[in-house]
Parts: sequence; C-alpha cells; structure tokens
Amino acid sequence: MRAALAEAQGTMRGLFSAAVMTVALGLLATPAEAYLDPGTGSYVFQMVAAAVVSVGFLVRAYWHRVRGFLARRDRSTAAKPPDER
Repeated sequence: MRAALAEAQGTMRGLFSAAVMTVALGLLATPAEAYLDPGTGSYVFQMVAAAVVSVGFLVRAYWHRVRGFLARRDRSTAAKPPDER
C-alpha cells in the first residue's frame, strides 16, 4: 500500500515537473513568423481530443485503485470496536 502511494507521489512529481517545464518553455519562446495552413487547426484539434480521451482513460484506470484504497481503509476503521472506558 505504501509502495502504491510512493509511486503515485512520484508520478505526480513528474507531472508537475513536466508542467513547469512546459510553461517555462512557453514563456521563453520567441515569436515565429510562420504560415499556418488550415490542416494545422485540425491537427491541433486532434491532439487536444486525444489528450482529453487519454486523461479520461487515466482517470478511469486510477479511479478503481482510489476507490479500492478508500474501501479498504473504511473497512479497517469500521472493524475496530470503539473504546469502552
């Protein structure tokens, strides 16, 4: 269980690092005087759609793990009887 938590933290740290580097590269970019044809818009739309679908599958895959973790946690706290002092 701790290994899964450590793996999730490592994944989040990697995603955060990638996001910071993407923003930094975006801020350091110089203007490009280039021609963008109509096919470029459809390609960008395709990339955005693929990213949305990928995130959906990622959430679906990890949602079962999170629900399972929380269900096990709830069972372990419910199984302990309260202190009767």
